[in-house]
Amino acid sequence: EVGQLKGKTSHEITVKGDHKMEAVLDARICELREQMTELQAVKFEQETQSRKLEAELAERQADLQRALLDTEQFRELMTKAQKEKAELEAKNAAASESLPANLTKQERKRLQEELEKLQDLLKDAEVEKTEKEAEIKELQDVVKEYKQKMGTLKRNQQTEKKKNAQLLEEARKREDSITDESSHLSSAVKKSSDRVEELEEALRQSVIITAEREMAMADLQGQIEDAKTTIEELQTEVDSLHQGSQKHDVQMTALSKELEDKNSKIQKLTSERQKHMQEVYEMKQEAIQAAISEKDSMLALLEMTSIKNQKNMAEIDRLMKDKRQLQVQLRDVTSKRMKLMHWGVSHESHGEGRKNNTEKVVLSKRSISANNSPTRYAPPPQTHKTKSAGSSPIEDERVEVTVSTPASDSKTPPPSTGVTPTGGTPPAEPRADLVVTIGSDGTVEQDPAPSEPSKAQANNAEENGVDGSG
Repeated sequence: EVGQLKGKTSHEITVKGDHKMEAVLDARICELREQMTELQAVKFEQETQSRKLEAELAERQADLQRALLDTEQFRELMTKAQKEKAELEAKNAAASESLPANLTKQERKRLQEELEKLQDLLKDAEVEKTEKEAEIKELQDVVKEYKQKMGTLKRNQQTEKKKNAQLLEEARKREDSITDESSHLSSAVKKSSDRVEELEEALRQSVIITAEREMAMADLQGQIEDAKTTIEELQTEVDSLHQGSQKHDVQMTALSKELEDKNSKIQKLTSERQKHMQEVYEMKQEAIQAAISEKDSMLALLEMTSIKNQKNMAEIDRLMKDKRQLQVQLRDVTSKRMKLMHWGVSHESHGEGRKNNTEKVVLSKRSISANNSPTRYAPPPQTHKTKSAGSSPIEDERVEVTVSTPASDSKTPPPSTGVTPTGGTPPAEPRADLVVTIGSDGTVEQDPAPSEPSKAQANNAEENGVDGSG
């Protein structure tokens, strides 16, 4: 009985010891399971973070590609603006060579529109440049933020790796102790070790993925550096465009000032020329009136003579014909003078309106004179000197007024006494024809009578001068 009791007590002790060991092992198994669940949760979080980082990195790469495409478009726009600027400078250079003579209102307006268009393109380029700089700065901030995130993630992975190594070491120690204590727990420890190996493999894969991400980030950094260099090149191009536009503005101001000076000189010369032309036409009128009065006196003398032969009648007819021609010339000169006065008034009013409105200074003086002139005239022969813009409707001309007087004839007997048969004063001695030449400067010259062919040429020149062909 005592032996049985001892056996029972020893058996109970062993059973209690086994129960205690099982409880301890169960507690350790629970702890290992909790650690495994924690490791699984950490792995799941790391996988989700890596997926998020991959998605965000893909988005940033797409944004970077769009930024590169935008920079290419911006470069194309800048080259296009440079081409338009070069064309505009070529047009301005060609226009500056023939500015006072060939530039019309439509061309000036077109040049102004092209200049405004170029300025708009430059403004758009500057706006796009600022947008690109802001976008690149934003991308740089995002890349910096992702670098920080990757650094923290790497540090977390290293700490997790250390923890896992410690856990593995503890698990191995516990496994050795558990194998010594109990054999039925070897399968559980083996499973846990397999699970740990799986976790290590997962960690290795995560490390590989992290290295790939770091390489991708390095490539992204290189692309960002390339984008910075392209932006700097574009900045230099924009600066050169600004300098070219400033030079163009300076040239335009100088040309406009020179044009205003030339216009003032042209107005002054036009007024002086009009004054001289008025004096010339006044002298022409006086010369023609003097010639008409001379013809009238000669006709009166011939009519007062008692001798009326055929030659005297022919002379009277010729004098009447010359008188009519002179009257026609006087009417023409008077009409031209009135037209010149009318043109002068309209030209002065137009000049005042042009002073009030500075934008009309660029109009061509030749087109103004053609539109405002009351008469049309034939162009003068081409010479080395061109006519100034804004010329009057009556061109500079050298007028020859032929005053014909009856030549001496042997058949016309001069009066022998100082009193005619009718009791009047004797006629003056007949003179040869006189050619009165009136130049553009107002000088009057009298030449002796030319020969018959030259007299006909003088009459033709006189008719051409009356018609206003110059």
